[in-house]
Amino acid sequence: MNYREKAMMIVEVMEMLERGDSAEECLCNLLERKDEKSDKPKEEQPADEAAVSKNAVQMLTVKECMEVIGGIKEHTLRQLLLQKKIPSIRCGEGKRGKFLVRREDLIAYFENLGKSA
Repeated sequence: MNYREKAMMIVEVMEMLERGDSAEECLCNLLERKDEKSDKPKEEQPADEAAVSKNAVQMLTVKECMEVIGGIKEHTLRQLLLQKKIPSIRCGEGKRGKFLVRREDLIAYFENLGKSA
């Protein structure tokens, strides 16, 4: 349920209470609406975030990269990014921009590190 739907529901409950309906009737009305929405076919309901995020690209900050890899210092990781050994993009302006790294690129770099020797 998004913000707009919640706001509309609050307005409806307020109107019902102003008309003199009891709190019990308001709750029953809300539960009926919830049941009606859950009865809709799955095609009409929005896709789960998990299904959408399955194909989404996950970008990590330097600190998040350190959590994923573990055992690497922040300075070392930043040097690898500056040397363009790990593909990244900069968000922000100039040297002060934040590094963002694709999770797959980060993992691939460290997996292939031992194979190149």
